[in-house]
Amino acid sequence: MAIYTSASSRPNTLVGTLTAPASVVSGVNTFTAVGGIDLDASTTYFVVIDATGTADNYQWFGIGNAFAQTGGAAGWSISNESLDRSSGAWGVTRVFGGQEFIPRLAIHGYVKDARPPDAPGAPTLAGVTGRGGELKVSWDAPSNTNGAGVIDYDLRYCGEATDAACAGKWIAEGDGATSGLPDPGATPGSTTAVTISGLAAGSTYRVQVRAQNAAGESAWSATGTGTTAAATTSGNAAPVVLKVVAVDPMTNLRCAVDTASTPSTGNQSSPAGIPISVARPLTITPTATEFPTSCFAASVSRPWFHDTDGDTLSLTLSVTLPANVRSVHNPGDVPYPLLQPVSGGGYKLSNRAVAAGADTDVVATVTATDPHGASKSLTRTFNVSSFVGSAGAPSLPAPGLLRFAQNTRGSAALPAATGGDRPQYGYLYHVSGLPPELEFDPETRTVSGTPTSAGTWTATYTADDFDGHYSRKESATAADKADAAVRTFTVRVEAATGAAPAIEGVQIVGAPAHESVANSNVYDTYIQGDEILIDVQFNRPVAVNLPKSNSVVRLRIDLGADDTTLTNSRKTADLKSVEAGGHRLRFAYEVQAADTDADGVWVQTAGTNKQVVFLAHDAAVVDAETGVAADRDFPAGLPTSGASRRKVDGSVSTASGIRVHSAEVDGAALTVVFDTILLGTSNVDTALLATNLAVQGAGDVQGELIAYQHPDKISFGTGTYSDEGTVRTLTEMRLTLTQPARPGQRVTLDYLGGNQLRRASKHVAPFGKLEVTNKTGGAAAVAPAPLRGSVAGSVMTVEFTRALNETSLPPASAFRVRLADPNNDGRWLFGVGATSVSGAKVTVPLNGAARADERVRVSYVKPTSGAVLKDKLLHSEAASFRDFPLGVTHDLAPPGPPSMVVVQHPTNDQRSHVTLYFGEALDTGSVPAAANFTARRGGSAGLVVASGSHAVTNNAVTFQTLASSTADTTVWHLAYDPDATGGTPIRDADGNAVAAFTVQATAASDDKPVPTSSSIAVDGTALKIIFSAGSLDPAGIPAASAFTFREVADSNPAELDIGIADISVNGIQLLLRLKSPVPPCAGATSSNVPFRITYTKPAAAGAAKLRSIANTADVDSFGGTTGWNVRNDRSWRCQPVSQAGE
Repeated sequence: MAIYTSASSRPNTLVGTLTAPASVVSGVNTFTAVGGIDLDASTTYFVVIDATGTADNYQWFGIGNAFAQTGGAAGWSISNESLDRSSGAWGVTRVFGGQEFIPRLAIHGYVKDARPPDAPGAPTLAGVTGRGGELKVSWDAPSNTNGAGVIDYDLRYCGEATDAACAGKWIAEGDGATSGLPDPGATPGSTTAVTISGLAAGSTYRVQVRAQNAAGESAWSATGTGTTAAATTSGNAAPVVLKVVAVDPMTNLRCAVDTASTPSTGNQSSPAGIPISVARPLTITPTATEFPTSCFAASVSRPWFHDTDGDTLSLTLSVTLPANVRSVHNPGDVPYPLLQPVSGGGYKLSNRAVAAGADTDVVATVTATDPHGASKSLTRTFNVSSFVGSAGAPSLPAPGLLRFAQNTRGSAALPAATGGDRPQYGYLYHVSGLPPELEFDPETRTVSGTPTSAGTWTATYTADDFDGHYSRKESATAADKADAAVRTFTVRVEAATGAAPAIEGVQIVGAPAHESVANSNVYDTYIQGDEILIDVQFNRPVAVNLPKSNSVVRLRIDLGADDTTLTNSRKTADLKSVEAGGHRLRFAYEVQAADTDADGVWVQTAGTNKQVVFLAHDAAVVDAETGVAADRDFPAGLPTSGASRRKVDGSVSTASGIRVHSAEVDGAALTVVFDTILLGTSNVDTALLATNLAVQGAGDVQGELIAYQHPDKISFGTGTYSDEGTVRTLTEMRLTLTQPARPGQRVTLDYLGGNQLRRASKHVAPFGKLEVTNKTGGAAAVAPAPLRGSVAGSVMTVEFTRALNETSLPPASAFRVRLADPNNDGRWLFGVGATSVSGAKVTVPLNGAARADERVRVSYVKPTSGAVLKDKLLHSEAASFRDFPLGVTHDLAPPGPPSMVVVQHPTNDQRSHVTLYFGEALDTGSVPAAANFTARRGGSAGLVVASGSHAVTNNAVTFQTLASSTADTTVWHLAYDPDATGGTPIRDADGNAVAAFTVQATAASDDKPVPTSSSIAVDGTALKIIFSAGSLDPAGIPAASAFTFREVADSNPAELDIGIADISVNGIQLLLRLKSPVPPCAGATSSNVPFRITYTKPAAAGAAKLRSIANTADVDSFGGTTGWNVRNDRSWRCQPVSQAGE
């Protein structure tokens, strides 16, 4: 098969060829082109088929109409012609190069340089005076169609109060449940207004619209709301339901109005699998025929509904199928029962279904509404039957083990049933016994969801066919149960492992634009309608799971007078967006008219752990890769009073400061429009202004959480803008970017403020995280962009937003990695060798390994020649990017050999106590056995002694030997074999096994550990305290609150606490890891004021305390009230700028 361009209605230039399947079969055959073939939108092509075989009865058929696959899978559909060869002769005479061709190729699906359009604007709804059953709906076309014109619009509406409540209740055009929602796509792309009919008068509805182009459908728009007019009671006759009255059965039938509240129109047999329709139409085209004067009229059927005013009636259908009944319809079609148009106008009610177990009634309720909002309903009952059983029970293959990860959404398909009675009608599937939060979809046989609990469950899978038996009916008999296929299977939810994402910071972003003091040019107050934005920053990418319509993630903000009672001023800010690849959650609160806070808004925390983020109704915030629940606390705490420039006054509706009217970017041109004319722009120092403007997200400046670019050039002009019919001339600030925006990038702008942008005495108010509309077009609009990634040792994986071409592999040298340890010491790694692609992920080997405690950022420089990363379907190329943060660094390095301490057992003088201290936390479940160790007293050739009572605590392995340590000078020798039969390997917290080692130590004293004040030093985040005697128990790790580490400010006697993140011990060493590194110059002041540390022994009963490993004697408090001095071992790096060469 080949594709050619068109010229003079014949094939012209070859575009590409496609390979036939290995064998051509009856039915659909798929021809493929490796790498794809780029075709342009709205263009005619010719398909040429080489069908020169010798068999007599080949038939090649094209699809009979253009866009025949619309609504199906994206792809191509052939239209308008067919080829039919029988007995060696073709039925058409179109010939090209000795081959037959189909004259037209209609495009449906992805096309070159195109992606689905942006969503249209929220629709505007208006009631129609005097017509309470109608709403006029209009909308704006998408601002960006992304390379292909709009060919259709879809609408849906709902009568609930919120979008969440509308879930599963939206009524859409063409779904067979309404006749009052027209298809605005009848003239592709040109219709942006329709009238919805069949609505209830005086009722509020929600409407959404979406657009479609050749590349697919947009997202649904934001919701528009509107209320229908009140019902017209004067001069309007409501619809009625007609019934037939036999006055004289032989000569005269008369119609009468059925006065029942909801008349029943009777029962109708619906044989299993047979399509049937109600003979009487529901409605007909309005006519002058006088119902109910007569039930006869030439060529006019009597309808169920009648409107004496001659109004056109709109219908809506409501039906719920019983559990044992299935609609018989083709995939993608509307299920039964449904409303079907009839020839000549009007609608009828049709059904095609099958029941399992017994004949079952299906009640359909149809409501007719006139344009004024008056309505009437009726019911029709279909008695759906089952097939006669003769083939016995169906068969089910045994499902395999279903694996899910805790807190991570997953899905798994169960096998299909076979056999039984009438298998062509499918089966009724059911699953019971699933873990919480997992659900089964019987239509797709898929188990899916986000399980929050780890464990193993046994589930039962059932398949019933559609005969007279049904295993799940009430009082099911033994025969009913025997006629079903039943299998049990196991569902295992693996516990999430790894470190929990932690909150690094909380910040109120954006800025007010109103002055609390007139003419002060201090913009310090949020007013009515303003959004207060709060960002919560995590150290690893997180994902948000909202499994229910009412699931919510929120913050608590204090908006009111500051006092000791938090609840009286508490408001909630709900999650607005997930930013920076999951590193940041943004929350928003909209200021209401009654809100006021004269001393500044702030974020409340709760409990002793200072909880910041709150969840409701099964919402979850988890690690985006591992599913581990995120830490929602911020133990360091947040300020408990507001900032003076974060006041709130909801009684004000118009800001005193100058605000931004709109902002958009197109490539390198970013235009900011202010809501007035600025004065003095010709005198603006644009170089200085540029330093107060920061653009994020454009060009290569993406991913880096604090990366931005200043504009290269700034100029000013004016433009005219229409707001609600009023045309205004406004000032435009035009920025030229060094790094142009790319299509699809999310761009924001910060303005730090100043007095250069003004009108008279009024200044432009500072703003932050201003959303800039990106109108940059072109092929890159569908280019893959980095989404998240991880490093495991010397292998890096970067996941993109779109599937990648698996044959277009750039060299690994196109990638480089910047790493920083907790002390902010940096280094570089580079890609080496070849990359590989699987789905949306590219794997890059590196020239070295990343450590688990290093932060990793990756840059990609698109090669100027050779292979590049590109989209799998569209072949659009991924652009260069820099400093994109990879949220996860996997530790693949096993712990090194430990240090060993051996002391006399504190309560048994015939035993010794051995402690092996490792340099990192261990998996407390990887407890070794005696078989793993060979312990000798007296050195490497000494007496072998048995061991027992093994345990793993924090970073240490402890056990006992069945021999005493009779003197402090006794030499102990230990060999560890991880592969010993009957043993269990020791592993670190990331699962890396400790390699074989030998270690030797002299028996230690059992003295009480005493810290040495002169030995305390800090190096970045590492603070070490050496004890003069004894050894510390790894099980005696106190809470971080037992320590206070402080820097004494040189000019301020107030002491600044520095948080402690982690504590471990190693023999006579106590190791504290700080939450942030101590800078080299900290503490190196003119008076050489040092850091200070104190330890306060916990007084609470049962609280962990520092203690001796030998006799469990507690370490005393140290540091007193002022603390012991701590020297900064990085002070040697503190140099004047001139010496550093900067």
